[in-house]
Amino acid sequence: MIGSRIEPKRVIYEYDGPVIFIATLGVIDFLFYKAAEDDETDTFIASETGDHVLDVMLAGRLSVLGALRSERVFIFKCTADLRITFFQKVDFQQIDPKILPRKTTPIFSHFAPAVDYYEQATSFFSVRFEGKSLKKHSIPFSRFKQLIDETYDATRRLFSPAGLGQARSPLFDYPLFEPAFSSLIISVGPPTFNLSKISKKLGDDLNAQELTAQFKGRQQSFFDELTNIVQVAEARKLKADDIDEHYYVIDSVRSILPTEDNDLSSVEFVAADAGNPRKLKVSERVGGAIEGAYKEISRTKVTRRGTVDIINNTSHSFVMIPSQGGKKITCYASWDDFDKLLVNPRFRPKAMISATGRFEKRAQRDLLILTESPTLE
Repeated sequence: MIGSRIEPKRVIYEYDGPVIFIATLGVIDFLFYKAAEDDETDTFIASETGDHVLDVMLAGRLSVLGALRSERVFIFKCTADLRITFFQKVDFQQIDPKILPRKTTPIFSHFAPAVDYYEQATSFFSVRFEGKSLKKHSIPFSRFKQLIDETYDATRRLFSPAGLGQARSPLFDYPLFEPAFSSLIISVGPPTFNLSKISKKLGDDLNAQELTAQFKGRQQSFFDELTNIVQVAEARKLKADDIDEHYYVIDSVRSILPTEDNDLSSVEFVAADAGNPRKLKVSERVGGAIEGAYKEISRTKVTRRGTVDIINNTSHSFVMIPSQGGKKITCYASWDDFDKLLVNPRFRPKAMISATGRFEKRAQRDLLILTESPTLE
């Protein structure tokens, strides 16, 4: 190979010669990136690639750094006309960071910052953990299991439409992508469904497209709500009303947020499978502020007892007529708790129920944000 010339078959970016391009070596396509140059030679990083990687990079969803991550990577030194003077197979993790592209830098400057891992760029939902115990090549086994379990629980709670989360047999699942180390990235693809069981349980003839739309709606709501609370936490001290407004999103993800009490320094949430890619990074300071405010409001709870008046599946809520009199109370439950109510045949109008949570007086109906599972009597 020494002395042979690399023939670019597609130049993506050039400046005084090809800088980023595709070339075929043997029968395999490689993405080349000019990492350094001197008076005599240019240094290129070349990574095995394919259309699946190039498509998301060119769409601006995957950074150049992310597109270069591969199991098969070479360093080439070439003359100005791309004749090879040196080459060596390398481990991507061992490449000097000084010659790699900058993190989150997209292929073209008009794109927004991109993610640095293919798994993130193509996921329905992805969580990237960073912390002292999460290293490039190893993670304590017990910590790995804990983060997998907590991410699984959060994903089901956050995105399951009403009626699906508490089924005894699985009605849906997510394909898990290969977990990526360098900290830890847990990514899942769009949900898959057991349509016959879902139709039997819900009594509706729903198709996969309609169900996927419901999951996507929950996904976007999650990013809207968590982005809002993170922005508030970055700007000022969180108040009880801030937590109340987003209580169930916070309750669902608090176990995987970074705080000074765990080994996580930051957590990044990504949804980039299609349409409207979303990305949000939570620092240890913000995660700690959210956790502290959550614990503070959890200490101030009230219990109300009454009869069920209205059930609203869409908003996972029900209206209670309190036994002690006064205005009706709108009670918001977590998706998990609401699913448990839905499968209980006693949960219907006029049923007696006891609910505990954060209480707020309002002009029309009072509000109760449930912090515990309600009890049917």
